[in-house]
This record gives sequence, C-alpha cells and structure tokens, in this order.
Amino acid sequence: MDIYYGMGFGLKKELTEKNISINIMMSFEQFQNSKKELNRPKNINKLFMDSGAFSNDTKGTYISINDYMQFLENNKNKIDLYASLDKVIDGKESLKNYKIMLKNNFTPIPVYHDGEDYKIMDYYMDNSKYIGLGAVAYKSNKARLLFFNDIFKRYKTNFHGFGVFSINLFEQFPFKSVDSTTIAKHAISGDFYFPNFGWINLNMQQNKRMTKWRTKEGIKKVSNYVNNLGYTLEELCLFNQQSAIKRFILSVIYFNNKYESNNFIIKNKKNYHLF
Repeated sequence: MDIYYGMGFGLKKELTEKNISINIMMSFEQFQNSKKELNRPKNINKLFMDSGAFSNDTKGTYISINDYMQFLENNKNKIDLYASLDKVIDGKESLKNYKIMLKNNFTPIPVYHDGEDYKIMDYYMDNSKYIGLGAVAYKSNKARLLFFNDIFKRYKTNFHGFGVFSINLFEQFPFKSVDSTTIAKHAISGDFYFPNFGWINLNMQQNKRMTKWRTKEGIKKVSNYVNNLGYTLEELCLFNQQSAIKRFILSVIYFNNKYESNNFIIKNKKNYHLF
C-alpha cells in the first residue's frame, strides 16, 4: 500500500539526512489563484496531485477545469498521478469532468463518493484501473465501514482512499493507496507514533491516553527507540518547527516500514505495554 503524506512544512534536510524517500500529495488549490510554481521536492518517490475539490467545496469557491488541465499539462514532468476534478456529492458533475479530461487526453484517477449512483462507478470501472473513494474524511467510523464494505465487495480494482488514514480501515480493506495530513497535524501537536502502542504525546496538556506512557519504564523504552533512530527525547519535546519535523519523520519511518507493502490485514496485533 502506498501512503501519500500531506506536507505542511519543509522536510528536505531531514529526509536527506535520514536517507528517506516518501510519497506526497499536493493540492491544486495551493496554485490556482497564485503565481506559485510547482517545485518537486527531492527525496520524493511519487507526487500525487489532488484537484482540491473537497477544500473548495467547503469554502464555496470554484475550480476551473480548464485551469486545472493547463496546470497539469505545464507540470506533467513533475506529477506522477493526479485526480479528476470531482464535485463532492455530485456524481453527475464529477463524471462530466472526468469525461472532459479523458477527451483532452488526460488520464486522471476518477473519484467516486459515498452515496452516488453505482452506474457512475461502473463507468469508472470500465475506463480506469485506479479509482479514488472520497467524501468520507469527516464521516463516522461506522459510516465509513459500511461504505467500504459495500464497495470492496462489489468491485475489484485499485482503490485510493482520500483522507483515509485509519489503521483500523487500511488493515481491513486492500487499498492500493491512502493519503492524509494526520501525521503532520500530530507532529505539530507534539505527537509521534510509537510501535505497538499508538500515538504518544510530549505535551502533558493532552489527553491521558496519549501521555500514559510517562512512567519510568515507558520513558526508558521511548528514549531507547528514538535514540536508535538518531534522535533524543529531549529534542523531540521542544515545540518548534525542527522538532515537529523530527516527530513527523519518526511516524513516517514507522508507517512506511509497516504498511507500504501488500500485507493489508494484520491478524495478530499485540499490545505493547509501557506501564
């Protein structure tokens, strides 16, 4: 499974020092109303360009499909894959845009939303081997489970889960890829992912679950773990950009090593007791 990380800060130096390459997702929304150029960062395996439809729909703004296609054409040597310009919960409009892009010799990943007509999905299945599943990021876990259960039973193809960064979900369903800004948000808040325990927080103001590791034994285990990866617990506890980047990298190392493979379902999960 490929994981595409949303990037909110510069990672070039840290990725280079740790000799790490990652996949990233960027949004056309960042470029549509500015003269900002797309610079492909180094240490990037694949760059996935999203149309930014979800953000624009939330803000009530408009994306020109012609502008989007021109942007993709201008940056075709920098972008590895890209989504069709979809309209959240408007299957007909999304399908219309997809057909326009195909007609103009683009090969986007179409995006199907929960609640749309299955005929739309059938069309995507006939025309693409890679389909995005969207409009689920802010739905309840139960609603997402129902949607994915239905889709994965009905269709067999490569699926990308937009905004799907839930261990529970991508250990149950064979996604080809997922994306999220979750890790970056956690890093900024003072968190990183510790194997077999979960998110731990270095800010005592956070919830008790995420700070429950702060026992003598827990601190020793966490400290040894980060030391082995070239960091110290003291520097990770600082609340500045560089420390946030390091917390981000720690989580990336874990998720890349564990999930960027074809092994989607983990059957024998064990809890790691720190206390």
